[in-house]
Amino acid sequence: MLPLNTIYRKTADSTLRCVEERARTVNTDDSFVMGVTDLFVYGEYTGGRGPYGSLDVGVRLSCKWEGETARYLMELKRDEHRYKDGKDRQNWPALEVLKYLRSRRTVTIRLFGDEPTPRDAIPLALVPVTIQNEQPPTVRRCDCGCRARLNKVSENGFTTYSVGCWGCKRFTKPRATLVEAVRDWNGGDCYYLRSRTPHTHRG
Repeated sequence: MLPLNTIYRKTADSTLRCVEERARTVNTDDSFVMGVTDLFVYGEYTGGRGPYGSLDVGVRLSCKWEGETARYLMELKRDEHRYKDGKDRQNWPALEVLKYLRSRRTVTIRLFGDEPTPRDAIPLALVPVTIQNEQPPTVRRCDCGCRARLNKVSENGFTTYSVGCWGCKRFTKPRATLVEAVRDWNGGDCYYLRSRTPHTHRG
């Protein structure tokens, strides 16, 4: 009798196609700060037609931006999520991508860094990541002295982003991507919420 977690070839192939499609989405959607630069399947899948006890996929990531833009967007990404501990917060831009790629329970996604790619690895299809090297002006703090924060709203299947200060209620208009929202903030294209109240905190 086969184990309960047995993965058949047809299921494995379908899962890998889903991972490939999601990796393409990550690389073309600016709401993801990190992009997938390497994607491959390894382990039991590469050794035969199945069934398999596990389906292992390796991935390497890099930031889509350089310089000051990369630092600031990474920090905004960390602000948008609730974390169990500080380590989760630090790694959230990468964890967000891994969580999105791991769309099905039948696949195990492992993040690779400088370690060598497994010898039995088979590359999966990818849309190349275009590294943006434009350097916007240094992101200034809000007039009240606070650092800008990210506001993310998901409603009816759509997600919008704005950047601003929660203290003095000064924000950019909702944008489809994080990058657009940051550009608005850098350009001073902001508005005040009606419920704006005096603010004295400096953070």
